[in-house]
Amino acid sequence: MALSLEAEIASSVASNNHVGTSAVSRATWTLSSIKGMGEQARRLFAAAVKAQEGDDGRRTTQEEHEELVERHPTLMLESINEVLFQYQGYGKMQAWSDVHAFSFARVIETGSGSPLHVAILYQAVAEEAGLPLECIVLEDGNYAVLSLGQWAIDPYSSGMLMATEEIAELFDIDDPKPSSVRDVSIALVKMQLYVDWAAITGVFEPAFRLPLEGEEGLDLALGLYDDVSFSYEMSDSGSEGEEEGEVSQFFVVRDDRGQQYLANCVRAAEKLRILERDSSDSRIRLGVLLYFNKRYQDAAEVLEGLVENGATALGDEGVDRAEGGADDDDTLTERILNSKCRTLANKCRLLSSSYSST
Repeated sequence: MALSLEAEIASSVASNNHVGTSAVSRATWTLSSIKGMGEQARRLFAAAVKAQEGDDGRRTTQEEHEELVERHPTLMLESINEVLFQYQGYGKMQAWSDVHAFSFARVIETGSGSPLHVAILYQAVAEEAGLPLECIVLEDGNYAVLSLGQWAIDPYSSGMLMATEEIAELFDIDDPKPSSVRDVSIALVKMQLYVDWAAITGVFEPAFRLPLEGEEGLDLALGLYDDVSFSYEMSDSGSEGEEEGEVSQFFVVRDDRGQQYLANCVRAAEKLRILERDSSDSRIRLGVLLYFNKRYQDAAEVLEGLVENGATALGDEGVDRAEGGADDDDTLTERILNSKCRTLANKCRLLSSSYSST
């Protein structure tokens, strides 16, 4: 976990370096802070154990420390909570529009972060302190808790200890299981993508985010999404006699910063396509973002490849299920997605030809 966190910190610093220091030195400082907090938690834990069991005056070895943590996990949790939430003052982000809440380096500097980032920070400090925890990603990365056997720690609620049954009930899931490193990575990349996407669209709350996946994502690009009021403005050339409405999108990127956000979204979508193993959602998401980024030929190739491979809503097995008498609703969903993918791909081909001719 520490290695993946180090890579994430270096990546976030490199793309969001506001104070002029190098990415390497900033990442090193951040990891040093995590190690320091872990050591502080160790010292508090050792003092708590001595107060409870007595002090024989010996220096505790690493093996003995691990045995003590195994015997007194709640004392270690109390020590970590004291360091993170009382001494260091970490807490909840101010709002979903707080872009600093989604960068580890900035979370450590500002003291507030998203539920997922606070959970991973807690996990890293706990690991340094000698208490291994596993992350459980919830609500597609919008929330996260940490697993400790039959218990779960909620770092976003100042390290509150809960039974896993409570987590299952609160989040309406059958069996809260620890997430794989790949799933945590997917959640982190998705979170960063949607932060940049929200900066473009102005819609930050997760419940109201403008979709990029599936049929809704395709509808968004095609101008068919019901929940969006589309805006119009003059074409870029501004030639006399042109009418308003030639450019039809729900947002218009006018400045370099907006273009950078859009480019960031495309890069994140390319990473997700790899992490999600070329799933239909990952390809639709990438195709839609390439379309909005005016990379029409690339968008057409991604979407056409999706249809040709038969990997739309139902995945690769969806075609086999349809041939074997799958439900009519599933078959209809497959056909609708195929049709909309082709429609957007054809639109991209036309726009690509138009741009090439001019």
